[in-house]
Amino acid sequence: DLTNSITGTIANPAGWTLLQGKDGTATRGRAWTKQATALDAGSNVTVTSSATIKDTMSLAAYRSSGGAASVTASAQTAGTTTTANHASPTVAVAQAGSWLVNSWSEKSSTTQTWTKPATSTTRANPAGTGSGKVSSLLADSGGAVAVGTAASRTATTSTAAGGEQLFSVVVSPGSGGPVQPTDPGTTPAPGHTTLAPQTPRTDMP
Repeated sequence: DLTNSITGTIANPAGWTLLQGKDGTATRGRAWTKQATALDAGSNVTVTSSATIKDTMSLAAYRSSGGAASVTASAQTAGTTTTANHASPTVAVAQAGSWLVNSWSEKSSTTQTWTKPATSTTRANPAGTGSGKVSSLLADSGGAVAVGTAASRTATTSTAAGGEQLFSVVVSPGSGGPVQPTDPGTTPAPGHTTLAPQTPRTDMP
């Protein structure tokens, strides 16, 4: 979640755990995680603030064909400069078969066109309108990344913008002999584990 103000407070959505949370000079960035159950299918996620704000919010779900997919590492940078090049933080990848999920956000009064990194797959691109609006880009690696340190990935906006909030999140597939999926929803060989993204949502209230 990205807000266009650091005034007031933001409550964690019910049942979710705060993963990362930093305030910049003009924006506030929050990332939450939750182990989903069947009861979560088709439900809304509501974030409550103590004051009226403009924000963008994206929700992405990942499943594993073996074990339980989980977030095993994350990092956040709250930018302090105005730029058209928005570089996500590096993050540690401990398990083979893990995917890298990134979110880039900005605040400006200009309608922005986001360009994803060449090695990323866009999942959501929510944007507000009017003065002081915010916009975001959510993307992932589209497949397994190498174990070690996942390098920074840079997304660009059509014009320079400030108030950036940048996230890197590692989603690991759990146990079961991980193997890189060839396509979301692909059925892996018996005894192997893959990760596949579910449909992201940006129509949060």
